[in-house]
Amino acid sequence: MRKWLILVCLMAMAAAQTLSPRELAVLVIGASAARPSQEQRDIVAQIQALRQNPALSGILVATMHFDRPREAAVARQVLGIERQMLPCVCLVQLDSSGSRPVKALKTWARVKGKDWRPWESVAEAWAAQAGQPLALMTPQLESSPRVSGSVASVAPVRVESIPTARPSDHWPAGVTILCNETIRSPLGSFLCVFQADGNLVVYSTQSQPYRSIWASQTQGLGAQSLRLGNDGVLRMFNLTGQVVWQAGRASAFSNAVLQMQDDGNLVLYLQDGNGGRAHWASRN
Repeated sequence: MRKWLILVCLMAMAAAQTLSPRELAVLVIGASAARPSQEQRDIVAQIQALRQNPALSGILVATMHFDRPREAAVARQVLGIERQMLPCVCLVQLDSSGSRPVKALKTWARVKGKDWRPWESVAEAWAAQAGQPLALMTPQLESSPRVSGSVASVAPVRVESIPTARPSDHWPAGVTILCNETIRSPLGSFLCVFQADGNLVVYSTQSQPYRSIWASQTQGLGAQSLRLGNDGVLRMFNLTGQVVWQAGRASAFSNAVLQMQDDGNLVLYLQDGNGGRAHWASRN
């Protein structure tokens, strides 16, 4: 029994091992080196933009192409990539010299260039393998992003134009929210929508059309995703990963949640050793 326990412990330790950033690379795999597609250029630009964050500066970005026989052979035989999967993004482990991929760690197939949104998942996968703290992954701006919202100056909307809400009344930490996602308060009296125009809006559903009662006022800033980070800050990102708006302050905690309440207040709660506490609210 003791030997079995030791073996289990060793296996767990091996699984928890991380790789040096020098042993990792993000490969953008396309069809042609001579004529790279615009999609491939857009993908490379998005991933390169991640490296502006000091925590992600160690990401190595490289390209491979199927019109080069050696590269095509490595893509197929080592990484399991076929032509129908192109363009493709692949997080790989490199050999000891740091020059040749030996294993595919994660693959994103048929990537859609500028419209490709899981750029953040590439950073997450790289950070997990490199042992980087998730909280440090948020891109930082030289100037402060917009912080506060206001009572909404948003036109009333009819129920048919609101996307279907999640069955939940909250967004948890660590989940990337894309445009047109929604949550409702427990009794359904209020609705929070991350709109396609990049505005985060709270609506009262007690009349028709719905009446907006608060908004982040971020329309026109190019916001594409919303995320409650592990440091307790709600951040809105544009396509290149820059923060265009945020709410809350970085704090040490064990859990966080953004709650849509039945009083019409959108509240960010932190869970720590002293229980839950309100960290930020739309209606202060």
